[in-house]
Amino acid sequence: IKLSTPTSKLGGIWIAWDSCPNKRRWYVPCPCCGVLILLDFEQVSWSGRSAEDPRELVTQLRDLEEEAIFASYTCQECGGEFGEADRLAIQQDGVWVQEGYPPGELPDVVNVAYHVPSINSPWVSFNRLAGEYLKCKLKGDLHHFLNNYLALPYEDSERSVSESIFAERADAAPYEVPEWTTAITAGADTQKDYWWYVVRAWGPTEDGRLRSKLLDFGKDSQRRR
Repeated sequence: IKLSTPTSKLGGIWIAWDSCPNKRRWYVPCPCCGVLILLDFEQVSWSGRSAEDPRELVTQLRDLEEEAIFASYTCQECGGEFGEADRLAIQQDGVWVQEGYPPGELPDVVNVAYHVPSINSPWVSFNRLAGEYLKCKLKGDLHHFLNNYLALPYEDSERSVSESIFAERADAAPYEVPEWTTAITAGADTQKDYWWYVVRAWGPTEDGRLRSKLLDFGKDSQRRR
């Protein structure tokens, strides 16, 4: 049994989820139309959700925590709106639905993966979910919210670096390498907006042992153009 929140798409728990052929999610009947729906945070709304001004976001967070305003859910099937009391009530009639199968039909299999976001938890209300989102938005980092509340991997475009970018930055003068060199390696440790890199030459000694020489080492910015 593997139990964890996801981190990135390369994290162990998300790889396990992604590779499992039997994925199941919790569906609940909409209290407005009765259709089984998968609760989605994008359907949660509250007064001023589209605001970007930090001062407005702080006000929203305070109002949500003090219950001066209430977040609600808009059904993606009928457009009906319901609140926290209905969210809790419909959980009692929820069902696990497996990808590729109709509701109520669960094949008898050995390996099963369950996706359990906080939007279905009895301890995480719509207001709390909206509040946690705003806290992360104010910090400018949705990593925690995506992982711990939506149970989704976090992908930051600033941290997604392809191999081609290193070739594009190869503007240094050619290295002078020892005559004994048989291989050259280059490695980089990617951070948010920079990386540390190292280049080494490798080859055998006269008695057959491995030796190396540091050719370059330093720090480069991913933002440089």
